[in-house]
Amino acid sequence: SRSKQLESVHSTVKTAGQDTVQAGIITYSQAVSKAAPVLTEESLKKVVQNVISEEDRTKNVLIFGFEETSEENLNHEVGEMFQQIEEKPHFEAVRVGKKSAEKIRPVKVSFENSSTVHQILVKAKELRLISRHKTVFISPDRSPEERTIHQQLVLEMKQIAKEDTDKHYYIRSG
Repeated sequence: SRSKQLESVHSTVKTAGQDTVQAGIITYSQAVSKAAPVLTEESLKKVVQNVISEEDRTKNVLIFGFEETSEENLNHEVGEMFQQIEEKPHFEAVRVGKKSAEKIRPVKVSFENSSTVHQILVKAKELRLISRHKTVFISPDRSPEERTIHQQLVLEMKQIAKEDTDKHYYIRSG
């Protein structure tokens, strides 16, 4: 009778072990088939392009409200503006967008590195003190998604500022 009990326990442990292993194999194969995204050449290219364009954007700023003339020497004029805030960076400036009589097109300025962009953005507030550049606004170059998020933040901030006029509001780290 003792050997029958031993045999019964052995049989139960053996089937329980096999069932557990079998269940583990099934769950693992399900997890692998569901969780693993298919990495195609196209999706990999898209990720690389996003990373590269993000890196390029960190070296650019956009200047809004910078007067547009028919005979403009953009690099020279932007350089003079930077000198007024005591910066003399190496850069390349171009107008972006379609030429229009009603709107002043923004200027995209590309620098050699992102630390120069940071220095310019920190000093950009000083332009308001110069009468010629009172309406000039410098912002970081943002992706379309970042622009949408920033526009939403600005709208929320304006709404809050409208409700509470005693305080000054601004967007930090955005």
